[in-house]
Amino acid sequence: MIESIGDFLSICTSAVFSVIGFWMLFRVSAKHHEQNMKKMEAKYYRYYQDADEDESDDRNQTYFE
Repeated sequence: MIESIGDFLSICTSAVFSVIGFWMLFRVSAKHHEQNMKKMEAKYYRYYQDADEDESDDRNQTYFE
């Protein structure tokens, strides 16, 4: 229950710091997720680049029966 201006300011300050805390938590987790996605993307493209280099040229030749 808000009985004075001091109580009101205390509640407002707590609310503001809570919002700021959740925002910072969101930003940190978003950056972490972005870094993980970049690592996974690099790993994905590196895998297929290595796979293309290892295959023989027979695959690209015309097939005659």
